Amino acid sequence: MLTGVAAAAAGLMLATVLRPLFKNRAVAGPAIALATFLAISILHWPLALVLLAIVPASAAVAWRRA
Repeated sequence: MLTGVAAAAAGLMLATVLRPLFKNRAVAGPAIALATFLAISILHWPLALVLLAIVPASAAVAWRRA
């Protein structure tokens, strides 16, 4: 069950990043999404640890751009 939740979380992150990508051609968003995907799917890191690292990085990028 947790594997499915991790896959769903990765998919939601990708969907969240891809929508604005087509509007402003940002580079940081897809890079963060790719890092999340690689960490969860390829490296098999736990979702909680990946989110603990990715969420602050994503927030910092969003704060810097605002």
